[in-house]
Amino acid sequence: MNHQQSASKVTRQASPGRARAAATAAGALVVALTASPAASAAAPAVKAPSILLTTGATSPFQALLDQIVAGQNTVIATNSQYPFVTEFDKTLLPGYAQMSAMNQLVLGLSQYNLDHNYSQNSTSVIPYQWNAPGAEPYNFLNSPNPDEQYHLLPVGDKTDVVTVRPGPGTEEVTFTMMTGNGMTKETDWHSVTAFNLSEFHANPDGTYTIYVGPDAPTGTGANWIDTSGYGSVLIRDTLGDWGLQHTAVSVALEDQPAFTLPVLSHDDISALLGQAGDNLVDNNSSFTLLGLQYVFDTIPMDSVKPWATTTAAIPGGPLLPGQITSFVHFQLNDGEAMVVKVPNIDATYTGAQIANAWTGTSAYATVTGSLNNTQAFHDSDGYTYYILSSQNPGVANWINTSGLQDGLLALRIQGLEGDIPANAQILGTVPVGEIGTLLPSDYPTVSAAEYAAEIQQRIFQYDYAMDQTHNPIGWVTTNLEFDQIKAAVGAEQFEQIFGGQQDVPSVMDRMTDATWMPNLGSVINTFLADPSGATAAFVENLPLALKDIELPMLLATLRMEMIAGDAFKAIEADLSSNQFSQAITDLTAGIRDLNGAFDQMWTDPATSVTAGLLNARDDLATSILNSDGHPALTAGDLTSVSDQMTELYQAAQQMLSAGMSYLFDGGVA
Repeated sequence: MNHQQSASKVTRQASPGRARAAATAAGALVVALTASPAASAAAPAVKAPSILLTTGATSPFQALLDQIVAGQNTVIATNSQYPFVTEFDKTLLPGYAQMSAMNQLVLGLSQYNLDHNYSQNSTSVIPYQWNAPGAEPYNFLNSPNPDEQYHLLPVGDKTDVVTVRPGPGTEEVTFTMMTGNGMTKETDWHSVTAFNLSEFHANPDGTYTIYVGPDAPTGTGANWIDTSGYGSVLIRDTLGDWGLQHTAVSVALEDQPAFTLPVLSHDDISALLGQAGDNLVDNNSSFTLLGLQYVFDTIPMDSVKPWATTTAAIPGGPLLPGQITSFVHFQLNDGEAMVVKVPNIDATYTGAQIANAWTGTSAYATVTGSLNNTQAFHDSDGYTYYILSSQNPGVANWINTSGLQDGLLALRIQGLEGDIPANAQILGTVPVGEIGTLLPSDYPTVSAAEYAAEIQQRIFQYDYAMDQTHNPIGWVTTNLEFDQIKAAVGAEQFEQIFGGQQDVPSVMDRMTDATWMPNLGSVINTFLADPSGATAAFVENLPLALKDIELPMLLATLRMEMIAGDAFKAIEADLSSNQFSQAITDLTAGIRDLNGAFDQMWTDPATSVTAGLLNARDDLATSILNSDGHPALTAGDLTSVSDQMTELYQAAQQMLSAGMSYLFDGGVA
């Protein structure tokens, strides 16, 4: 590609027709199969689980919430009759229905933010930005790769400017153009064409500036992705070593206005909830959901789907330049273990992960539900052995199935050197205690204490990667928006319908329980072993530590300014109309809400200042513990640190200014 053109237009127009036709054909086949009377009759009768609303709910949006719940129960009843799912798969349907509704809500918010010129670094980022540290993240459907940080951007007639700052923890950055936006009934949602960062030219400082929109940017040699005819773009930041700084991706409109508080009106919230209810059932039968479920779940049980390019393995499915995939459809009883043997692969990235029948990820942050090429043990005999089990087998490369009785092991290759390797093999399924009969005689064992230490490190490293993804304005925007939606719906009802992150440690746990605290001795020993590398890692991560602390402080300030601003305006309106008793009521409500926000400021496990301080502690410790061989500081490193500090300061100033304006001028009665 010639990057010296006036605007380097990245597009591959030869593939959309073929991909779209394949996706349409596959989707039609699946819908025809599952809708046929014969298929329905073949499925065993089962009482479908259902989602029930809290009794006595009084939300002003209750009719819209009831519509969502009715759609969820329809989804559960429909999917329970699919002939290719097991009785165990049906027990997972309530969680799938919750996540389907959450997906619709998030996609709607992402489009809302684009339409209202709010940050595109908020609800477009997956895993979701409200996840608390130390727990399994609440994720997305469609078998998201645990090693990916996704940026899913709706596109329209505006141009987004994507800034990419490469980091050593990233193996590859890719862009995929997609039809639709995952919401509308008229357009199915699937990949069409894709490319990676190597197809663009870098700025002198090593960063990349890429224009994503329908119109060519002005200037010579500008990197441009033409979005004409597409509905969304998916940016993937593929991580390798979770303990290293990864690539930073941020998005802004070409003429991004200054930050304003994202205030959702009653009509805004109604539209978001209504859209989720309207589209839930139709989206469940789309190629992206039903189509992928069919592709995966009709692989014969206890068999391996041979290596193939992703588009060949899943026509019209997730497109990634050069990605090669294989799938193992497994079935395991409690106490059993399966061994999957894969040739060692010379590639930029390889990964193995567990997913359930509904394309939801199994746990991967709090257990080893996935392993990539930097995490797995590769045997000297030329193979990598993955051990699938819900019980600890006491050996390397345990893929924890987290109690799944059946599911999918997805194997991925990116940046392959040489020919496609031989196919994976299932060596057998045995009781966990007999796993050694299927492995090389010198295969390494892992004690319970060693595995616990591995999981602790894994949690810290995953949180470190997540914290890096928090764009200042984007993170604050998404939390403020979900504050308002949860307040309108009711926190209990919201979680009942949309689900949420589970088993989150409290800030007190993180301060008192050694499980959630970095080992200070290990940090000191690492520093003494390589002072130069540890110092460089520490300095380079100071902007991250500052961001960890500053974002919760900014969020708490804006929360209280929004509450106070609304209370002031309501009281002013009451007094002007001589409604003195209502003024007292509004004042009391404002004080109550401020007390709640103050408590949230110190105790909330995801967004409190306390959590931010602990995140800074953990992130600095993680950076030092992974600094072995880190190059010494350079002038360029110091310039980058300074630039990041300046960017954070500028974002903070914008947010503080907007908060003050709302407090005195913008509150709504």
